[in-house]
Amino acid sequence: MFWSGECEDEEEEDLMFSPALMARRASESWINTPPIESIPVTTNLQRKKSLPDVQGYPKVSEAMSREEVSVLSSARREELRRMQEESEKLRANPLLYLVSPHVKV
Repeated sequence: MFWSGECEDEEEEDLMFSPALMARRASESWINTPPIESIPVTTNLQRKKSLPDVQGYPKVSEAMSREEVSVLSSARREELRRMQEESEKLRANPLLYLVSPHVKV
């Protein structure tokens, strides 16, 4: 049975002699530049703001009434229904494109 101290020592020893670390040490012997981790960052990093500044936006006006929402939504549904019917008619009879007011000459 291992004591907790013995197990940690073995893990540290394994990490000290890991192939990746050994390869890095070998490569550092002929590289003249210091590793990136040791180079101090002296410039200030300019970052984009992650969220827009909500205080600059105008205040939200009061909400629409249910009646107004109902009228607008029914008008939109009717418009979409008309557009769909018109596209079905034009698809069924392409000659209607010649007299369609939406087609510009």
